[in-house]
Amino acid sequence: MTSTAAAMPSRWILRNLAALGTGHVASKLAVLVAYAWLARSLGPESYGTVEFGMALAAFFVMIVEFGMEPVGVRDLTQGRFAVESLAANVPAARLLVAVLAAPYMVLYAWAAGQSGQAVGFVALLSFTLFLAALEQRWLLQSHSMMGRIAGGQMLRALVFLGGVLWLVHGPSDLLRVAWAEVAAAASVAGFYLIVQRRITPLAWQCSWSQIRRLLREGLPVGMTDMAWAVNQFLPIGLLVLFSPATETSWYGSANRLVVSLLALSRIYHFNLYPTMARKAGESAAAVEAILLRSFRLVAWGAVLAALASTLAARLLMELAFGTPFVPAGEVLAMLVWTFPITALSGHARWALIAVGGRRYVLLAQLAGLVATLLGGLALIPRLGAKGAALAALAGYVTVWAVAHACAAARVGRMPLAVAIRPAVLALVLGPAAALLAPSCWQAATAATVVYGLCALVVDRELRAELLRLAQARGSAV
Repeated sequence: MTSTAAAMPSRWILRNLAALGTGHVASKLAVLVAYAWLARSLGPESYGTVEFGMALAAFFVMIVEFGMEPVGVRDLTQGRFAVESLAANVPAARLLVAVLAAPYMVLYAWAAGQSGQAVGFVALLSFTLFLAALEQRWLLQSHSMMGRIAGGQMLRALVFLGGVLWLVHGPSDLLRVAWAEVAAAASVAGFYLIVQRRITPLAWQCSWSQIRRLLREGLPVGMTDMAWAVNQFLPIGLLVLFSPATETSWYGSANRLVVSLLALSRIYHFNLYPTMARKAGESAAAVEAILLRSFRLVAWGAVLAALASTLAARLLMELAFGTPFVPAGEVLAMLVWTFPITALSGHARWALIAVGGRRYVLLAQLAGLVATLLGGLALIPRLGAKGAALAALAGYVTVWAVAHACAAARVGRMPLAVAIRPAVLALVLGPAAALLAPSCWQAATAATVVYGLCALVVDRELRAELLRLAQARGSAV
């Protein structure tokens, strides 16, 4: 994709990134509205089943993708294989994985002791694995059709939203949620197949040697993605084993809000990565300079978002999911701190990728997985959803610690110290605002204003770094 991007004018690159980012944010908002409706319509217990099933499906979809998306993009952009061959063999390889994975998805739900209705819900969701196998987003990405990708994201979100608004009105409509998700997955897969016809005709002439090659070369990338997916699923997976369904609802609904923030972190680092990769080709000092500038901005911004969300957590849960979900505010107040941790650790992880150290990113994800598992086994049986949030935090911190250590050894000095001042300021302002303000909304507003003013006073480089980072990113494109 590098050669294609290099040949494109800057305005087209920026337009593609803007289209993808806009589509992603808009689709996330539509999905959030859909889940808010589900929480109010189904009630806490049935909603917990939805969060469990959707998390399980997302995990198995990651298995089906098997890291073949970047492999397919690389093969096309480097001209290693014909587009007709890859367009047929990538979905064929994924379908093979889906055939093997779908029964295990249903078996896990049954082995976890879920009700018959919940197992039926997961069984219906297993059809999305086959639809995900047919999703040709990677093909559009290889041809820089970001607007079409954004359109597919929006289509899926709107179909799901329309489906749940039309079909789901009470706890007895649980299975209809699965049908809405299947329809959404079918819509985006069909849309991308229609767009594919502008690139190459639909064809299903598969080669076993090509399929084996795709599976073999996708495995290293897939392992990293699957380690991340397991880490995301573990808290809910352990909750359904050790806690009541309402605890799954508290964690799942809070995590639903946090996931939207985590997506912003990924978009930010995705856009910063070309700059980082270019600097990696120059010198270690050049990488350190861009890391310092970005780290300072991300630290101040991400900590502010977490601080405000913590103080307004109960109100946010009530506004998003209804009064029965107010207890999940305590879970959100803890879980939202995964956002600044992820946003900051992204510098180490993406810097490692820029210098060819993807295996170290895998090591960090595996270490985080172990921390989440051990923390979950220790805390969830006693604390329920709060224990799951603490276990997730432990996993994210471990990923950051390992990635940071590997990046310091492989890339260069990592600017950890610049995160101390925003963290200390949040530690002081948070309790003070909670004690002095008459409401959580006023506490969040007051803390945000004071935090912003103090940031410009205690870190005089902040405004200058914002301008420098913008110039660095502008020169990169």
